[in-house]
Amino acid sequence: MRNSYRWKRSLWRIPVLKSMLPVAVLLMMGVQAVSAQTFTVTGTILSETDGAPLPGVNVVEVGTLSGTTTDIDGTFTFVVASPNSSIAISFVGFITQTIALNGQADHLIRLVEDTQLLEEVVVTAFGIERQERAVGYSVTEVSGEDLRESRETNVANALAGKVAGVLVTKPATGPAGSSRVIIRGASSLGEDSQPLYVVDGVPLDNTTLGTAGMWGGSDGGDGISSINPDDIENISVLKGPSAAALYGTRAKNGVILITTKRAQPGVGLGVEFSSNTTFEDVLVNTDFQTEYGQGTRGQKPSSVADALETADAAWGAKLDGTQVISWDGSMQPYSLADNAVSSFYDTGVTTTNSLALTTATQNASVRLGFSHLDNDGISPNSGLQRTSFSLRGTANFGSRLSADAKLNFVHEDVNNRPRLSDSPGNANYSVYQLAPNIDVTTMECPPEEPACTDPGVDIDGTELHRGLFGNTFQQNPYFAAHQFTQADEDRRIIGFASLSYKFTDWLSLMGRFGGDTYTTRRTNITPFGTEFNPGGGQNEQDFRITEINTDFLFAANKQLSSSLGVSANFGGNLLYREREDLTLSGDGGFNVPGLEVVTNQNTRSHNYSLSEKQINSLYGSAEFSYDEYLFLTVTARNDWSSTLPTDNNSYFYPSVSASFVFSDAFQVPSWISFGKVRASWAEVGGDTDPYRLALTYSLSGSHLGQPRGGIAQGQIPLASLKPSSNVGIEAGFDIRFFDNRLGADFTLYSQTATDQILSTTISSASGFGSQIINAGEIKNSGFELLLTTTPVRTGDWRWDLDFNISKNTNEVVELIEGQTSLVLGESRHRGNFVTADVGEPYGSIKGRKYLRQNVPSGGSDCDATGPIVHDADGLPMRTGDLCVIGNGSPDVVGGISNAIRYKNFTFSALVDLRFGGDLFSVTNSAAYDNGLHKNTLQGRAEGFIVGEGVDQNGNTNTVQVDPQTYWTRIGGGFIGEEFVYDASFVKLREVQLSYRL
Repeated sequence: MRNSYRWKRSLWRIPVLKSMLPVAVLLMMGVQAVSAQTFTVTGTILSETDGAPLPGVNVVEVGTLSGTTTDIDGTFTFVVASPNSSIAISFVGFITQTIALNGQADHLIRLVEDTQLLEEVVVTAFGIERQERAVGYSVTEVSGEDLRESRETNVANALAGKVAGVLVTKPATGPAGSSRVIIRGASSLGEDSQPLYVVDGVPLDNTTLGTAGMWGGSDGGDGISSINPDDIENISVLKGPSAAALYGTRAKNGVILITTKRAQPGVGLGVEFSSNTTFEDVLVNTDFQTEYGQGTRGQKPSSVADALETADAAWGAKLDGTQVISWDGSMQPYSLADNAVSSFYDTGVTTTNSLALTTATQNASVRLGFSHLDNDGISPNSGLQRTSFSLRGTANFGSRLSADAKLNFVHEDVNNRPRLSDSPGNANYSVYQLAPNIDVTTMECPPEEPACTDPGVDIDGTELHRGLFGNTFQQNPYFAAHQFTQADEDRRIIGFASLSYKFTDWLSLMGRFGGDTYTTRRTNITPFGTEFNPGGGQNEQDFRITEINTDFLFAANKQLSSSLGVSANFGGNLLYREREDLTLSGDGGFNVPGLEVVTNQNTRSHNYSLSEKQINSLYGSAEFSYDEYLFLTVTARNDWSSTLPTDNNSYFYPSVSASFVFSDAFQVPSWISFGKVRASWAEVGGDTDPYRLALTYSLSGSHLGQPRGGIAQGQIPLASLKPSSNVGIEAGFDIRFFDNRLGADFTLYSQTATDQILSTTISSASGFGSQIINAGEIKNSGFELLLTTTPVRTGDWRWDLDFNISKNTNEVVELIEGQTSLVLGESRHRGNFVTADVGEPYGSIKGRKYLRQNVPSGGSDCDATGPIVHDADGLPMRTGDLCVIGNGSPDVVGGISNAIRYKNFTFSALVDLRFGGDLFSVTNSAAYDNGLHKNTLQGRAEGFIVGEGVDQNGNTNTVQVDPQTYWTRIGGGFIGEEFVYDASFVKLREVQLSYRL
């Protein structure tokens, strides 16, 4: 209730919204004077090509908002102001007609197909629409309708399986989590390899304010999730450096261009409404055993102390239903607890409602959109509320000057983002580590108060723990879910305003001012009475991020002769980015229990940081066409970045691409509908974060009345930093057959990133933990294939079947001199790592393998083959060195899209494919350690296990070992090889059945 009230109050306090609402209402009403004279007009609209009736055609009285649309038979009827009025008829794919009524009441109208619209157009850099035939690199478009039908809370997730060469990893942290999108493989060793998101020409900040690492943490969400799918017209994915060259530094990993909706001039008043509800359930791990209960060495717990200590240890006796002492002192049956995991979780429900109102005349349009997402998460006491308003208007002031402006406000409240790893406050860790006979619901209330109102709280007001799990830092799951606080409130405004002026019919100038600014307020509270921190603690953070882009663009499009045409653009951009962080922390315990404010803490501290960055840019492009079948495009851009030293802050990068439509240049068989070949080369530069050139300093209190300062960073800067570079080349073809019923789009590419700006660890004796360097090279190469087919297209039936597949080969070519491995991440068990290793693909999983008998000459333990070697105690041994035991990147990704239409019915399905790649499961490693995994059943019935393999002398191993000793030797991260799994899948991601009314 507190969060709901705060949302209503804070939203209304925004002056822009208060002043905007009356204006929007008037715009929607479209008040106009209407003559008392009326006239009813009727008609039928057919296609000129085949004479078929056209449903859904817009019919509007010219100069008014009065209009209608045709029904299933192509007919319409409505009232106009006068018998002498004119009506405008418009429909996608057809030329708009204007007809003077001249007193005629009934009309038969035939619409002619617009051949220019039939020519495929794609959106490229800066929102410039280009003929698909002219583009010399790979661009893929996804319609807004596809995104709305798939209905993901984060629009980035909707790209999964739809675009060749794009790898989408959905979050395991629920609707509020961040998505990871990688185009053509990871291209950066030290930075995020995700693409740049651009919305209506304005870059979107996609910073993730919080990630989980070795010691846990939470996924702080991302910026792209703020975009409402119902507002999107289409998405263009620019994959390679050639496609992204004009966007500069941040586009080196590709660009995802999002074009949002606006009301179309002349279509009158419109209403769009959609409502969607999804349900989610927790997926229970089926690899866990259900035969043996809590205890140790095959024995049931014999005391409360034993039961507390072994609540997450399933090394006891076989479950037999007898009464046994429980952790809370009660006697419980030693049987499998029903729904031991799922009973803790809720059914996740996400409901989204969207409403849009549009109004338009021939010279102006307004679209007002509203969307509200309400999520109750799977984890108890967690959820997300997201509300967004958007207002977009366009206007033509005569034939030369036009304006376009948009304002998008997003308000988001997130309650209790899931904590990850075994970090304090992670309820999921405790639930999944329970022995099979323990009912998690017994931990909700103390036995002395079975009907409690505060889940997880003991009778004395502290955490209901009492030594549970034998681990102070492992929480009672109900206390973690209901008493810990992790709340985020985010207010975001995204908008732009642009003016365009046409000097002539071939030369124009556009000026635009756009911004993305947001404030995130985050509250973390460890409550009073927590087992590992009895006094409790509190942390308040305020993140304020603003990015302003001011740009201009001259555009010229001139036919120089009957054969030769040129389209040129020249522009500039000024990017300013500011980030301000403020943190208030309280520690040492709450003085007054229950009063959760920082000022109630015994000790308090604060921290403040501010960073600024600016990039000035000039860029240009020129496209030359010959007879509309041969195209050559060149681009150039120069950036000046404030984060690089003065003598190295300017970097230039060019691109060149060509396209040849051979189906127009030569006489080809009639069964070839279209064919072109393309090729491109490009270079993209890159800068870095602010303040990496010199030491920075901060104040830290005072000493003897004098201010005290110190070095503010833990890494050694590099004054001679130079920009990174990413060079790419690609070639491909697009060919279609049998009136476009069969098509193939194929691309080969190779990209090399050099002079990476990295942070590498150094000896702590230096006083620093790391240093900034310019080094490293990483290479990606591969192919992309898109097959489009229409096996059936006759009468009322249509069947479309599309298939895309891509393969990326990644190699870390070089790190800094003398270094062959760079650690990117470390597991909680501290024995397994994610690394970049020279000669290996980016994202190697490293750990220790089983020690095997046969070590090749000149090789290492990692290369050994044959049986596993056991020590004198009969326990498996491991390699002395870390070995590459897997890689997180898949070998092949793809998707199959299937749509069958019959009249107004449509059935569609999307299959997402991923082959190759590995994952390391810390969950299963811990499950081996705790006797929870089904593999640990081996040897329990016999009371011993003999490991298969040899002893250190090469003889067959015959030593009998207690199963608990044997399996705990393997688990806990000791032997990483055991817990690497193939991450391949074939997933039915979407199934839809729809009917068009």
